[in-house]
Amino acid sequence: MAKRPEGLSPNFNSIVSPDVPSSLIFSWTFIKENSGDYQKNAEVKVYKMGSNTALITFSTGTDQQADITSHQGVLDLEQTYEWEVKVTAANDSTAFSGRKRFKFGPVFLQDGLVWRDGPDAYEYIGTRQYFEEIRENAASVLEDYVVDSIEENDALEKALALFTRETVPSRTDFENLESILWLIAKKEDTYRDEIQRLIEDGLGAQDIHKIYTIFDRLIRIPPREPSNVYLTFGGFEPLYVKSGRAYNNGKEDLSVDVSWQPSDLKPGTCTINFLNELSEDVSYYKVELAVGFTDKACNYTLFYRVEDVESFGRKINIPMDHINFVHLSSSKETRYVLRVSAVDKRKEQSVPYYKPYKVDNVPLGVASYNLRVQQYDLSNQWITQSYYDIYNGPNTAYVHNVTGNVDGVYHYAVRVFDINGNVSDWFWILDYIKIDPLKPPAAPKPRMAWSGQHELNFVWDAVPTAEYYEYLPTWWSNPSIQRTNNLDSPHEWLNPDTTYVEKVRAVNRAGASPWATVSGKTQPRPILEKVQKNVGSRTWRTNYVILMQSGRVVRNPSEWRNEYDDREVFHGEWIELRNKEQDGLYVKKGTRWGNNKCLFFLDHNDWRQKLQGKEILDVQFYIRRRNTDHGYGQDGRFLHVWAHNYAGKWDLPSAKNGPNLFNHQKIERIDFNRGESHWVSLNKSFGEGLRDGWIKGIAFYHPEAEYGPYSYMRFDAYTFQFYVKYR
Repeated sequence: MAKRPEGLSPNFNSIVSPDVPSSLIFSWTFIKENSGDYQKNAEVKVYKMGSNTALITFSTGTDQQADITSHQGVLDLEQTYEWEVKVTAANDSTAFSGRKRFKFGPVFLQDGLVWRDGPDAYEYIGTRQYFEEIRENAASVLEDYVVDSIEENDALEKALALFTRETVPSRTDFENLESILWLIAKKEDTYRDEIQRLIEDGLGAQDIHKIYTIFDRLIRIPPREPSNVYLTFGGFEPLYVKSGRAYNNGKEDLSVDVSWQPSDLKPGTCTINFLNELSEDVSYYKVELAVGFTDKACNYTLFYRVEDVESFGRKINIPMDHINFVHLSSSKETRYVLRVSAVDKRKEQSVPYYKPYKVDNVPLGVASYNLRVQQYDLSNQWITQSYYDIYNGPNTAYVHNVTGNVDGVYHYAVRVFDINGNVSDWFWILDYIKIDPLKPPAAPKPRMAWSGQHELNFVWDAVPTAEYYEYLPTWWSNPSIQRTNNLDSPHEWLNPDTTYVEKVRAVNRAGASPWATVSGKTQPRPILEKVQKNVGSRTWRTNYVILMQSGRVVRNPSEWRNEYDDREVFHGEWIELRNKEQDGLYVKKGTRWGNNKCLFFLDHNDWRQKLQGKEILDVQFYIRRRNTDHGYGQDGRFLHVWAHNYAGKWDLPSAKNGPNLFNHQKIERIDFNRGESHWVSLNKSFGEGLRDGWIKGIAFYHPEAEYGPYSYMRFDAYTFQFYVKYR
């Protein structure tokens, strides 16, 4: 896989200028993946800022630089652009540099001389400030021009005599200065116009500062070495271990894997610093920066105009990216070499300022690691062996497999060594590993030992290596695990005839067995029966009308028919459809005999006591029909049974109001012929009402018998029996 190219120039806000030919060259450093790797091809593209359409595209083959001189026509001055290079490695894999910014700008080498404002001329005369310096600078400049000419030698003599007379400055001094400057104007193209304008009206005391300025400028040709530039380095973050864990995944060989993660590399920033002695006669600075190691580096060639340096606050930040080519270095010693030249507006270049920097503490990546362990007893309370090294060797790794452990609890710590030689702090891994060859016990085999109506007991045999047992009653509203050292789990306050499920497991210090499930059922309640005989009864009849054959009408109110107490009860009443003698009365068709409500009074207190808290299973009553010639052929096919809440005959309402009945049940499909007796089944609600106190007896009442010739049955009341089955 191809490596990202490094050392891209221009970069870091550097300019590309049409007036500086070397600045029209884009360069980079190909980073080899191995010793046999090489750059097979490279493609350079130039873009407008924010655009994805390339303005310039060209390939360089194996060359690691590209000259864009022939393409500069598409670039606009003072505009910022982006460029990138895609390299193809020997194995045809590719890598991109990522886009880098540069500014395409002019460098004005022929700018006019900028006159600084100086003090009043008479301040020079009064203090004689700068006179000797003008004389020395003028002589120094002329020495560079003197060959053998009389004119040149004469000018030099005049320079040496400047400001040496009694009157300073004298008129002779200004005349000699004019002669000297005319000679310099012939030799120098750069400031010819400025010199001509300066002397055309004659020099005087008011021009002292300008005379000083021009000689001060000329004396610095070529420019002085730019020693006002230096590098600083910062933003380093030492390599450290940011996370780690230990785990063994239950391996039977008791080995432990310890893993860790180093911090992300943050190699810091190199800053090119320009002090504030920037000179206006310097057109631009050429900065050559070798970035890398003592044996391997990437070279940047950068160009900065004076105004660019000023706009950057005299600080240019360069990311210190050594990570992608640290493998090419054997020394691993980070080194920067700074070469800076100043170029003035006369295209003269200064002697390069040179300074190497050895930079310590630049994080380069993990070289090796140191792993140690501390051992505790199985309770994790007492140290049995203090921290000692497991590994402290040359390998680079982020996981280590520890074998040969014995019983105990292990705590681990790790640190890493940087390629630059630094070592991180210890990282204390929070995970600890308990090593114990003891296996969790096997699951117990629970069973139900016994059960009653409201209790049961689950038991199990002892499990080898179990230290205690846990069980979970699943029927609890909020089931929770219970612990016991016994071999059973008894339970009380259970419901009869109910299945209960429990889970049981064995536990030792190595862990717990799988859950074993057991179920058991409580005993049902015993089924009991109760029968009551000799039940008292009373019959109530509605008001009725008798139509006599003689024409007399007899109207009778409702009444309690006490004469039938405990002897006879009725189901319904009837209306005679023909003339008939009834009970010695000659009645005629249309007589309405009324309707009956016949009540049986049960021993409700005894029933309630017997049935309290019981489940009602069956309710029946027994009675015999009298063998009398009453009713019709369809008699005995149904029966209406009701409940009442009267404790006895003394508890009844008046005959006018009559008794109140409820809990009606119509019994059909029976065959109650004359003279027959039957057990008749009732709804369980009759038994439940007795148990709960809202029923004290039952009654016969045909709700529609008073409106037509319905069934009319007569029963022997003394044959009545009441039966309930319960548990």
